[in-house]
Amino acid sequence: MSTKPHVSPERDTRYQKTSLPAPRRWNGARPGEVYADPSAVMFGTPGPDQGYVARLLPCIVGQLILPSGMEQRDASQAGISLACRRASLFGRAPMLEDLEVAFLLLGLMGETPGDWSTLAPVIAAAVDGARYTPTQTEHFARAVLSEWLCLSPENLRQQLATVGPASAFSL
Repeated sequence: MSTKPHVSPERDTRYQKTSLPAPRRWNGARPGEVYADPSAVMFGTPGPDQGYVARLLPCIVGQLILPSGMEQRDASQAGISLACRRASLFGRAPMLEDLEVAFLLLGLMGETPGDWSTLAPVIAAAVDGARYTPTQTEHFARAVLSEWLCLSPENLRQQLATVGPASAFSL
């Protein structure tokens, strides 16, 4: 590559010395930074890019079978809470599989296996008005055992059929 006419062709080998020490390694313990306390109300389950679940929701809403009296917006909010909790357990953004597991655990995903007669009133109470009271769905999302949330949709269907849905909750 050619040089400009005003630049000398000889390379300058001088460098500037500094008296500053090398920077310390960065850590996340900064003053004023709030870490989520699992027992605190309204902290939810923090995770990366959780807003992406709102983009995925229209892909799965058509597969839901809602009981009479349950509104789609309330069921969606409850499913979002569970899906975000599941995604945060894996430390990633929500995926379509998270929503599928969430709605399977709510008993709203088409032909969900298992006997839901004992849980139906509890789920209906947790989902009713979910878009107005986020603490209600957050408490319900915490009632789902983590071992069940970590299952794939296929394994979850098998567990619901063999063990029953009541064992997925710590109510």
